[in-house]
Amino acid sequence: MRSDRNVEKEGIISFVTSGRRAMNNLQLYIAIGLPTIAVLASLVVSLFQISAVREDIREIRMDVKLITGKVADMDNRLSRIEDKLGLLPH
Repeated sequence: MRSDRNVEKEGIISFVTSGRRAMNNLQLYIAIGLPTIAVLASLVVSLFQISAVREDIREIRMDVKLITGKVADMDNRLSRIEDKLGLLPH
């Protein structure tokens, strides 16, 4: 004969099924809550890492734009020197 009943002891409800104790509410909350908190914490850490990577990429783009501008300036200067000296570009 199978009997399912709730047993309350000191405010915590536990379930008795077929003469053996199953998990009480606190154990259930811990079993579900701790992994959930761990997953959420790892997601938050991942978001911070992604935002840091994005910031690094922005800095690299700014550096590349700066270098490209300097190369264009050097090209303009060399073109002017070639024009003054009458040299033909290769």
